[in-house]
Amino acid sequence: MNRLSEGKLWGGLAAVAALGLGLGVYPNLKGADRLARQAAELEQRVQRSDDGAAALERLRETLATREAEARRLLRPIPADGDVGGLIRGMSEAFERLGLGKPEIKTGRPIDHEDAMGLPMTVEVRGDFLKLMGAVAWLEGLDRLVRVRKARFETPTASAGAPLFGDPLEGELTIDVYYAPRLDSPLTGAAAADAGEG
Repeated sequence: MNRLSEGKLWGGLAAVAALGLGLGVYPNLKGADRLARQAAELEQRVQRSDDGAAALERLRETLATREAEARRLLRPIPADGDVGGLIRGMSEAFERLGLGKPEIKTGRPIDHEDAMGLPMTVEVRGDFLKLMGAVAWLEGLDRLVRVRKARFETPTASAGAPLFGDPLEGELTIDVYYAPRLDSPLTGAAAADAGEG
């Protein structure tokens, strides 16, 4: 073989090899690279979805905790104010606490959007810890009662000097909430009062 034929042969082989690389290997390399990128993207998606599932589980746990806390803190609003029963229960509890019989005054019911609020003023005498026991008793009721204000004073003598050692005079301002039905006597009385004004 002469050099020219040998060069043509090698040139042809090089051209075939280049053509093979260009038509076969290079596209396959590009395809492999594209597949590798897609695999990496899918792996990231899986990781994100795993993170999302973990985040969703954490949110579910937080929601369950908050719902349990809300159930513990929420108090039902009864359909009937049952003021008489509440006053009897309060008197008995305060006497058991060593505060004696409280003086209780009720105001006119206040119409809130979803419930009625009955204001009450409760006057008692006792030492500070017993008075705080009364507040705790009110807040521990299984119905919605709000202690709006608690005022404790040292009694004074006729000359205005404080009488240290005597029990404190306490005044608790509370709101008792109820959601009356339309046929409730309290609703009827409120409607009659509104008609008079």
